[in-house]
Amino acid sequence: MAADKSISVRFRRIDRADDLVGIVEHEARALRRRHPQIVSLAVLVEKRHRRHRTGNPVRAQVSVELRGKVIVSSKRSDDPDESVCAPAAVYRAFHAVEHAVSAYLDRHDARRHGHFQAHLGHVVG
Repeated sequence: MAADKSISVRFRRIDRADDLVGIVEHEARALRRRHPQIVSLAVLVEKRHRRHRTGNPVRAQVSVELRGKVIVSSKRSDDPDESVCAPAAVYRAFHAVEHAVSAYLDRHDARRHGHFQAHLGHVVG
């Protein structure tokens, strides 16, 4: 990764696994290819506190910084097998943040270029 486009991967209450780091780096590269406007990206994978009925769900949080905007997505997976649960949470969080970044950039570009926004019913510009 380029030095100006940093990525931070952290683990909390869960062992750092090379295959999971590989998944995070792969998804981060794919997200950056689709959205070169991304300034920085941070990923947190954590095992939540034990719950009596649901066990220890794994949560993945992806934070994307654009110029002047931070978009955060957090998803969890409740599968009892941690080797399945953690990657599922990571994929879900990246998918959600991809959708949010695309929507934000579409709105931002439409406002900047004065395109008609049918869902708002007026012309911006």
